[in-house]
Order: sequence, then structure tokens, then C-alpha cells
Amino acid sequence: MKQINLATTIMCMLAIPVFSKFSMLAAYGYIGIFLLAIGWEKKKPAEGAD
Repeated sequence: MKQINLATTIMCMLAIPVFSKFSMLAAYGYIGIFLLAIGWEKKKPAEGAD
């Protein structure tokens, strides 16, 4: 049980710096997708119901 916890702790310690960089990219990605989705939804009704 301790070995699993140790491995998990090491994985978390390694993952935090990688994940923090990834989460920054993901945040920008989500903002971009969100803005595109808003633009797409505004365009859609003009074309017609689909």
C-alpha cells in the first residue's frame, strides 16, 4: 500500500509542472473554442435550422 502511495506521490510531483503548463494551454484552447462556438451559434440561425 505504501509503495502505491509513494508511486502516486512521485507521479503527482512530476505531473504538476507538466500539468500546469498543459492547463495554461488548455485554458487558452478552451477560451478560443468558446469564442468560436459563440461565433458559430450566431452564424447558424442565419443559415437556417439544422
